[in-house]
Amino acid sequence: MRGMQTRTRFAPTPSGFLHWGNLFNLCLIWRYARLHQGSIVLRIDDLDRARTQEDSLADIFETLNWLGFNWDEGPQDLTDFKRHHSQQLRMEYYFDSLKHIPHYACECSRSDLLARGVESYDGHCRHKQLIFRPGHHQLRLLATDPKHDVVVWRKENLAAYHWVSVLDDESFRINTIFRGEDLRESSEVQRELALSAGLSFYPNARIFHHPLLLSENNLKLSKSDQTESIREWRLKGKTRAEVFRELSRKAQWPSGIESLADLLENNAVDPSTK
Repeated sequence: MRGMQTRTRFAPTPSGFLHWGNLFNLCLIWRYARLHQGSIVLRIDDLDRARTQEDSLADIFETLNWLGFNWDEGPQDLTDFKRHHSQQLRMEYYFDSLKHIPHYACECSRSDLLARGVESYDGHCRHKQLIFRPGHHQLRLLATDPKHDVVVWRKENLAAYHWVSVLDDESFRINTIFRGEDLRESSEVQRELALSAGLSFYPNARIFHHPLLLSENNLKLSKSDQTESIREWRLKGKTRAEVFRELSRKAQWPSGIESLADLLENNAVDPSTK
């Protein structure tokens, strides 16, 4: 895909307020896109209704706007998102697209795997020829290796994350992706999904895996840790400059980064590796 305009995306999940890890990822995305005259798509992963929180949805727009981040495509506010961009509106598309990949129904639960003494799925239902019934079965990709037979449709009759992510990236013509280094295996699984579906963009996308930001206890930052949210800092009256300085400290960037303009000017703000 040489010669194509860079198209990347920021894809938060509204299961909690945006935290420092989200901001770190966003800064790398925003900086790369702006330096390469590319486009940024805002894609909010709200498919799982049970985990989606209304205040977290609103926080995405409030925090991004407060920090001064802009994007080129996607929802501009909460109302626009609900009316035109929610993944809930694309459920039929996600299901119909399954016809493009080899898949099969599976009745195995996590407890079944534990009972068989296996840590990852072992292809147990590959040859059972089960008839898919929501609530009883999930659908799995029939991959070249049973360990990559990931769930593409959940028992709750919902599209699974990997399948949705690949289809959305393809639909939005994303050719550059930034994600944490802990998701390298996910990248491999999604590439195999995309190849199985005969997609054109995702299999050729540039995927950068960046280091993770860790908490003071040397743990991966999580949305369940609300003290790490950007919203907390904003509500306490902190300035944007203070937020960027704190991010620089956590990311071990050089001092002096206090704005988006500083991000563009400092070459040390790009630790990503493919």
